[in-house]
Amino acid sequence: MGPELEKVENEVQRYQTFVPLCEEIVAANDEICRLRPVPVVDDESALEQLKKKLRRHFAAKRTKKYSA
Repeated sequence: MGPELEKVENEVQRYQTFVPLCEEIVAANDEICRLRPVPVVDDESALEQLKKKLRRHFAAKRTKKYSA
């Protein structure tokens, strides 16, 4: 067996190990999200304030990301 074939076989083996790990991570994340529900905001003004806060937060992140 040549070195190229060995390299490909090793990469396939690592990929086959990687896929189930990713599935476990996704399952754990789903469980975390299920156990930590999103809070309900009944007050319309509080909801608008939260939306504005999140827009500013993500706009600042986007500005930092593209200015670097």
